[in-house]
Amino acid sequence: MVAITQTVNLEFGSGVMVDGYGFVLNDAMADFAADADSVNAVKPGSEPLSSMSPTIILNEDGSPFLVIGTPGGSRIVSLLTQVISNVIDYDLSIEDAIKQPRIYDKPDTGLVLEDTVIAV
Repeated sequence: MVAITQTVNLEFGSGVMVDGYGFVLNDAMADFAADADSVNAVKPGSEPLSSMSPTIILNEDGSPFLVIGTPGGSRIVSLLTQVISNVIDYDLSIEDAIKQPRIYDKPDTGLVLEDTVIAV
């Protein structure tokens, strides 16, 4: 089982592909703290904050039920929560669960209903 969440920003992130690994690097520093005294400050050994949430859900017997991940930056957690709920609580197929409109909190705007699906 493999689950992945990915945020590269813009269309192709930095445009830099990691040789031998097949993924593109992010193009933003927004997940680091501006405060130089923060644990999250931009400095050697520091790691950015992240909402990445690759998720594996197992049946009671330990067998795989759902393996899911998504791109989406600050919307990753709400997107995964809503898709998982659509599958478990509303018995939708994964494809139908992904196609459902989603609600997320947009800073300075409030709740937003999004009905655009980038990819299934």
